[in-house]
Amino acid sequence: MSNRFNLSQFSTSLITLTASRDERPQSLAKFIAESLRDSAIDWLCEGSDCLTQVLAKFENSGKSAVAVKFRKIIRGCGASLMPYGEIEGLTLVKNKFPGGNGDLGRRDHDNRIAVCEQFHAKVYAYACFVFAPAVSDGTPDPLSAFGAFSEKSFPIKISSATVDQIESAVKRTLVLAGLLADALEIVKKQNVEASAPVEASAPVEASAPVEASAPVEASAPVEASAPVEASAPAKTRKTITRVSKAA
Repeated sequence: MSNRFNLSQFSTSLITLTASRDERPQSLAKFIAESLRDSAIDWLCEGSDCLTQVLAKFENSGKSAVAVKFRKIIRGCGASLMPYGEIEGLTLVKNKFPGGNGDLGRRDHDNRIAVCEQFHAKVYAYACFVFAPAVSDGTPDPLSAFGAFSEKSFPIKISSATVDQIESAVKRTLVLAGLLADALEIVKKQNVEASAPVEASAPVEASAPVEASAPVEASAPVEASAPVEASAPAKTRKTITRVSKAA
């Protein structure tokens, strides 16, 4: 198996590179803590100079924000590898102890690994603190970009601009100033109106109680009309037939 490739370190590096924004602080902390622990174990148990090389890599890793924080973590975490050595700044100061490959060294492997694990825990805890996102003190300013410029770079930009470009910048600035002035007056007026106390409305007077109407007197009962007498039956007239005499 090749000693030039370490699957565990590759996995840690891959997780660090592909971590989401929320996971990135912990992944960076895990990367530096595991890198230092594993290289320390190689130094103490195998006699390699991995830890010295790792510290040198961090020292020369550039001036990016992450690189600066890596160096801050190594210098300020307070982690110790005693009784075998100490990291002062970014330099490993070694004490005298039996090599890891000899009989005495092999008998001491468990203790050396335990020291490296404690070292890892302190580095990881401090790294999580360093890489934790800053908490905002208040609401971010949505207009922070308006009028923002660097006094150092201003003369350089002016010297490289044409007359037309400077005139255009002046016009944009005047328009922006006018819009901001109008907006300021509107916001001030709204704030004044919002802060004015609301006058309480006068209490509504209760209406007088409605007087109950007098009870309706019951009407006298209607007297039943006398039954209608049936009319007598009509008399039938007799039909008289006259018989004419024969001539």
